[in-house]
Amino acid sequence: MLLTLYYKIEHAYNDLDEMLSDKNIHIVYIATPHNMHYEMMLKSLKAGKHVFCEKAITVNSRQLEECVKVAKKNNLVICDGVTLLHMPLYKKIKKMIEDGEIGKVKMVQAFHSCGAPGGTPCGFIIQFNNGKTVYYSGDTALFGDMKLFGELFDIDYAVLPIGDNYTMGPDDALIAAKFLKAKCVIPVHYSTWPVIEQNPADFKEEAQKQGIAVKIVKAGESLEL
Repeated sequence: MLLTLYYKIEHAYNDLDEMLSDKNIHIVYIATPHNMHYEMMLKSLKAGKHVFCEKAITVNSRQLEECVKVAKKNNLVICDGVTLLHMPLYKKIKKMIEDGEIGKVKMVQAFHSCGAPGGTPCGFIIQFNNGKTVYYSGDTALFGDMKLFGELFDIDYAVLPIGDNYTMGPDDALIAAKFLKAKCVIPVHYSTWPVIEQNPADFKEEAQKQGIAVKIVKAGESLEL
């Protein structure tokens, strides 16, 4: 329990059932690997807890339907951690796009290693009013249509994942940069947990050898385009 001392956490648990028996807990936030969501969500609902669960909420519709049924029976709420439609920032950005304050925004395909029923991975190509064009790939693998994006758009910045395993790794990201003919790459989606650990400095060094510029943006930093 060293983490509880370091972060001054008043209550910590080594067991899910022990936590669910705590009457002072009203909402459970689930951010475990996807295949564990169903079991933990069902247990939480049966224990009388509201649930906020990260995407993908379950691995199939049958599991979700069962959880929704239990939630309704117990007058509980299930919230999926992916929908941004009702957030004030989303509404503001949507209005800014509609009013032409940002520029042109085009949604394009992406390929993620894990999908959810009814959901489709996507990326965005944004042509800002200041003349800059940014391709945000989303969490994606390498795919051939990136060549088409490079033909159709003059891409100044490509925001590309380098974490590997679930998305492109460093090698594929370099291929993507060439497909896109991007003037500069901003690496993302890496080193948030061990399985996607990467050194962005190594990526930058290899990219520069291949004539590709890289901007590393650290957590909390900003970049003016």
